[in-house]
Amino acid sequence: MKVILSGAIANFSGLTNEQFLKYLQEKDNSIEYYRLQPQSGGIYSASLDWKAIGKVSAILGIASFLWQAYSELIAPHKLPSSNSGIVIFIENAGHHNQFWIGQDTTSEQELKAKLEKAISEIDTAQNDIQQKIIKESSHWKQIK
Repeated sequence: MKVILSGAIANFSGLTNEQFLKYLQEKDNSIEYYRLQPQSGGIYSASLDWKAIGKVSAILGIASFLWQAYSELIAPHKLPSSNSGIVIFIENAGHHNQFWIGQDTTSEQELKAKLEKAISEIDTAQNDIQQKIIKESSHWKQIK
């Protein structure tokens, strides 16, 4: 089974989505990475800027890289009062599916445990439909 992980860099201007996805892709290129690419002439409101689709083992493995990205690229530059971080969302995973690294998730072990729990709650049929929609959408561009 493949899992969809979505996310955004939250409240931090020192890292673009392109830089972040390139960082992740260099760590693990077995995952398909997509970034939001709105069509011109439309009005869009998005809270999630990127998606990663991969096998369960790869998505669980990316937890270390997500934590590294936060620790290396965001945490050293954020103010103590800031809530900057990485928001991630596991699609079709029941009600425990959104985590804010650097805010409500403060360790790599906690992140891994939350991801494992969320992945265990995925609706497989709905997940397959969502993957097809992403791959065929003109709003999501695969990073290669």
